[in-house]
Amino acid sequence: MREKRKYVRLESELSFTFERKGPTGTLRGQGTTKNVSPAGLCFVTKQTLGVGEKIAVALTLPKIAQPISLEARVVWTRPFSEKAIPLYEVGAEILQTVSPGQNQFLLFVCDLMCERLERLKLL
Repeated sequence: MREKRKYVRLESELSFTFERKGPTGTLRGQGTTKNVSPAGLCFVTKQTLGVGEKIAVALTLPKIAQPISLEARVVWTRPFSEKAIPLYEVGAEILQTVSPGQNQFLLFVCDLMCERLERLKLL
């Protein structure tokens, strides 16, 4: 199967909270990223999200005092755990990074890429 992603996903566990407004009210949740790229992220959460739903994300980056704000759209979702508390793995496309968070997020992703290249001895 041909890879459709434009950017490489970089493994990184980051904490975040999210909010989804829907016809039945506002759903608030939290999760942990598995990987990130300049255009998207994969994360694990307890909350069920539907494909196409838009979420407002407050992502906590290392060494940054305030979480950065992102708007994202759920692209896919699947069960991640069959334990007593079900978990879901979610892939989301980043639609917009609210300034000044955009530069901070991109610098963080660049740092992850440099670390990866150094581990592979390509840098």
